[in-house]
Amino acid sequence: GQRDIQLEGLEEEVVEHRLSSEEQVCSCCGDNLHEMSTEERRELKIVPAKAKVLKHIKYVYSCRKCDKENTTTPVKTAPS
Repeated sequence: GQRDIQLEGLEEEVVEHRLSSEEQVCSCCGDNLHEMSTEERRELKIVPAKAKVLKHIKYVYSCRKCDKENTTTPVKTAPS
């Protein structure tokens, strides 16, 4: 949208938010979670005499085993 156009051309810094390997466990069956998708948000960070865009990427995880078995698939999103 309009805001994206205004932020075009600014230096971008990416901050990734992931779950630790201990947190990547299905609360339903105990199997490992996989990365399902990401959620992004952008904020403007002003550094004296310099502006850049911080792009936050939150990884979203789900359980393949529960998904295959058609049970309620738990979804976890990394905190930001």
